[in-house]
Amino acid sequence: MKYLITESQLDNIIFKFLDNLNYEIIKKIDYTPVKKIKSSVFYFSNNVNSGYADIVYHTWKGDLFITTELCEMIVSFFSLEDVYDAQFIISDWVSKKINKEVDRRHNYKKNSFFGENTFKFGEE
Repeated sequence: MKYLITESQLDNIIFKFLDNLNYEIIKKIDYTPVKKIKSSVFYFSNNVNSGYADIVYHTWKGDLFITTELCEMIVSFFSLEDVYDAQFIISDWVSKKINKEVDRRHNYKKNSFFGENTFKFGEE
């Protein structure tokens, strides 16, 4: 049996899927490289003790970094056409979670090599 699912229904299903990944949102205040202005960085981690985040959002530049693995997991699980579809849906989910506008044009997938997308506590 086949079902027709609208785009908004698919978005809501993927939002629930992301919610079930139990991401904890860590907000750090960081200094920008330009003029040393304070800015927020949001890290989405489902294992805080690892010090690693699958999603990182920098407010001062508006850049959203999403691991390639997370994008590919969503693409394969929901049979999306490409990674860009997953990135757009994840950016909308992040926007909803942090209650800030996330520009879809500034989404980047990033391989999760050791040492990337990391955060440390107590350095704020």
